[in-house]
Amino acid sequence: MMGWKPEILSIGDQRTPLLIFDDVDPALTKMAKESARSATFTVADTYYPGVRAPLAMPYIEKVVGAIYHQLYDIYNIPSRYQVGLNQAVYSLITRSPGELSLAQTMPHIDATEALNFAVLHYLNDGQHGGTAFYRHRATGWSQITDANEQEYFNRLNQELTSDSVRDTYITSSDTSFEQVAKVAYKAGRIVVYPGNLLHSTQVDASLDISSELDAGRLTANIFLKFT
Repeated sequence: MMGWKPEILSIGDQRTPLLIFDDVDPALTKMAKESARSATFTVADTYYPGVRAPLAMPYIEKVVGAIYHQLYDIYNIPSRYQVGLNQAVYSLITRSPGELSLAQTMPHIDATEALNFAVLHYLNDGQHGGTAFYRHRATGWSQITDANEQEYFNRLNQELTSDSVRDTYITSSDTSFEQVAKVAYKAGRIVVYPGNLLHSTQVDASLDISSELDAGRLTANIFLKFT
């Protein structure tokens, strides 16, 4: 499959590249949506506020095959490294604001290790919340690595002992986090970014929370690692 050409944004003080692919073959989006109807969804065993199901390998191979070679140049990945698959799942938000755990009300990271990437494919038509990226105000960090992870969580835990109340999805800047960029939801769009960037779904409670595959915020999520 021929590779797609991304729009490249820069996130945070480190100017970390974020890739947006809008020239994705519509047949690939259709393929993913149709496969979702026969997938078995279960409650996520991570902090994801909803249900997930495994992605089909033919779809994974097509997406990864179209983008992975571009990551070597954009992220300066040594040519000796090989791309591998950490996880590949459908994701559907089903948890209402009042049902959230504390961790689900804040930006998160997928991994601290370098060269881990999230590939996010927006699938359903209609209006849904996009994805935003954040800077932690107290430390100034938008990217959490092996080197700063302990200090970041120590500082964050100190903040969480205050009287601040967190009971809903974060969708804008607040006292702990500054929103530094966001990518709008667009059916068929694929977004790629390092998994150690602080990020969060911009959940619209009136549109995104649904257990219906055709109505909710259905995405395909592929997590890659170069080693």
